[in-house]
Amino acid sequence: MLADALQSDIDSLVFSRRELYRRQRRGEDVSAEIKEISLALRPIRRELKCCQHVADRIPQIQEHIRLTRQTEEQNMSEKTKPKEETVNG
Repeated sequence: MLADALQSDIDSLVFSRRELYRRQRRGEDVSAEIKEISLALRPIRRELKCCQHVADRIPQIQEHIRLTRQTEEQNMSEKTKPKEETVNG
């Protein structure tokens, strides 16, 4: 699933950034690399959030489709049902 792949990418980048933070605490100048990773994380996180919103809406959409089909079936059965004529007597 796409969300799993995105989460895997995020985890990998966060792990790399964590290592860079450790190196930075030891005095190395890795701020450019940290910034690069942080910038790369933004669109991936945004896409993951979008995937999660879509996944959350799936049950609502399925219910809407079910209701629409049910309504269409009722309309079709009413159209094909012969009309009964009333006899005045």
